[in-house]
Amino acid sequence: MQTLWFVVRRNFPFDEFSKLCNFQCFMRTPNMPIASEYSAYTSTISARKEFANAIKQAYWERLKEEIVASPFYSLQIDEITDVSTQQNMILYVTYMREHGNGCICTSFVDLLHVKNAEAESLYSTLIAFLDKMKLPFHKMIGIATDGASVMIGANNGVVSRLKKVVPHLLSFHCVAHRESLAAGDAFKLYKEFKFVDKVARKLYEWASRSAKRRLSLAEVVKDFNLGRNGKLKLLKMHDVRWLSKGQVMIRIVRLMPALLNVLKAEEADLYAYLTNYKIEFLLHFFADVLGELNVLSCKLQEDHIDIFAIGNHLKASIESLQMAFLGNVFGCEAMYTQLFLTKVINQHGIIDYIDSSGNSHSHQLHLGPMCDEDVLDPHETLHGVVNNLAYMVRRSGAGHKKSNL
Repeated sequence: MQTLWFVVRRNFPFDEFSKLCNFQCFMRTPNMPIASEYSAYTSTISARKEFANAIKQAYWERLKEEIVASPFYSLQIDEITDVSTQQNMILYVTYMREHGNGCICTSFVDLLHVKNAEAESLYSTLIAFLDKMKLPFHKMIGIATDGASVMIGANNGVVSRLKKVVPHLLSFHCVAHRESLAAGDAFKLYKEFKFVDKVARKLYEWASRSAKRRLSLAEVVKDFNLGRNGKLKLLKMHDVRWLSKGQVMIRIVRLMPALLNVLKAEEADLYAYLTNYKIEFLLHFFADVLGELNVLSCKLQEDHIDIFAIGNHLKASIESLQMAFLGNVFGCEAMYTQLFLTKVINQHGIIDYIDSSGNSHSHQLHLGPMCDEDVLDPHETLHGVVNNLAYMVRRSGAGHKKSNL
């Protein structure tokens, strides 16, 4: 039973259970069967499922007792659609352990199936679940959502319906989600920004669709000793993942020496994109800005965050961006942007990289338009972008601060 608990807690495949049981038999762990033929519980699928259901029931009862015993609790809910297009609602509960004398804990409680993503269905499913858990409404003090109209609609939203039952309920728009939306709004100003996104996706598609290309890129990555032990791969951009875009941009910039070398020999169109000054500039700029926002997002998603420190996290991120891009020297203290601009200025428009053997690889940048209707003046425009981004991020925390007052 403990072995299966180990497997389940770490999201390992059920097949690992049999392997671990065999290993324990080999190590002569006490109370394990000498050979598999003497017992079926270490190998059959039905036994694994039976153990898992028993563990689930025991865990559920203990969690339920802890939450019910807490003097207060709050909810975090979100509507999601799985790969089979089934509508679901994910539910987390924040509560105090040991009858209010212990630490504050946030636990995943359940993934609830709903008929549809409309407010009525979500609300009725949530109420039914709270009744099943025997959670009293008067102990509910807060609820966090993604800010969608179905959740916070003034008349028929899930939160509005709950407030009719729980008048003292405080509603919050997830601050990490607000930060993601703020960044998205700030970067919607120019078509050129979307074009850089398109280039990033094309790079991943180019590499992922051919084993030969991946191998070729991997060899050059190793030659430049990029990443740990010379192993670094392109990342796929996911629109629904908050940290995805920043991670992708940082990875492209880190892989730039290898990408330019391979594309120069194998893919002229993509090479032309990556040797366009504006595209190169924006890739490095995005790596710095989105990297800073990723740090902030991770802070806002910590398991045990001090709500009074959120304002300080927002302020630190805004000041970091302003110092890097709105000071006397553009790009100062911005690692990727500063390195890129230094290379370009010192080498008169040429970016040069040295591989692990000491060989130099040079690439001439050109100043042509990056896409149709390209009117972007990078340095002047990005001052406005950073100002707008700072304003948006500051606003993303305004509702949180107001709610805490």
